[in-house]
This record gives sequence, C-alpha cells and structure tokens, in this order.
Amino acid sequence: MASTCRNHSQRRAGNINVADAQRPRGTTAEDTQEGAAVILRPYQISAVNGLRSAIQRGAKGVILAAPTGSGKTVMGCEVIRSAVTKRRRVLFVAHRDELIRQCSGKLTDIGIQHGIIKAGMRGGDVLAPVQVASIQTIMRRQQIPPADLLIV
Repeated sequence: MASTCRNHSQRRAGNINVADAQRPRGTTAEDTQEGAAVILRPYQISAVNGLRSAIQRGAKGVILAAPTGSGKTVMGCEVIRSAVTKRRRVLFVAHRDELIRQCSGKLTDIGIQHGIIKAGMRGGDVLAPVQVASIQTIMRRQQIPPADLLIV
C-alpha cells in the first residue's frame, strides 16, 4: 500500500504514514559505494520517497509513522545511505539499546562506516560521518555531534 503524506503545517512539518497492509516481497534500492544493497519493499520505497518529497517541498520536521515491524530502521538506513552518498553527516538517535544495536547492525550490513555513542558500548569510528547514538548519553555528555540530518 502506498504511503500518504500529511502535511499539517505546510511550512514546518510533513508526516508520512505507512499503512499496515499486506507486504509485498522486497525489492532492491540503489547499491551503496561498497556494493551492498538496501532491500526495501514497495511500501517502504513509497514512504522514503514521501520523506524526500516533503523535504524538497521545504518541510523542516518530517515524521515517518509506521507500525511495528514495518521496517522503520531499514527505511532510516536507506535515508542514511542516500545522505552519505551526498557527503552529508548523519546522527541517528534512539532511546533503547536494542534500536541502537539494530541500526548499527543494519548499517554494517550495507557497508556504511559509522560510530556508536553509547555508555558501555564501543564500536565504530568516532570521526565517521554517521553516528548512532543514545539520547541519554548525548544529554549526559552535553555533546551533540555535528549533523546535516538528524534521525530520531
């Protein structure tokens, strides 16, 4: 099912809503520089395209709303992959260890070099253009890495 974009405030925010419909088999998005691919289902491709469209129309705070199990991390990693190919810095922030590990694992799978900012968790490159971070650690350290794109 195609995603819908609801722009409650045309100048400020865009909301992308992915309905929990029957999920078709995966399709392959563009390859990364390292040759790995992000596998997106058609409804995920539609949602990512909706995000891009909202941003191109000038939306500043775009929200992707999707049900549990719909692949928000995979969609986020596709957005990150695309940003990295444009030499942009990305900060992915989560409040749970599981989400940090999941994102880091998926980024590793697709060949995106990244760092992890999380107390007790070591990994990656602190100077990499992509950082996966715990909101708690960032707030405690009061250091936010530079980013052109913030994914929460």
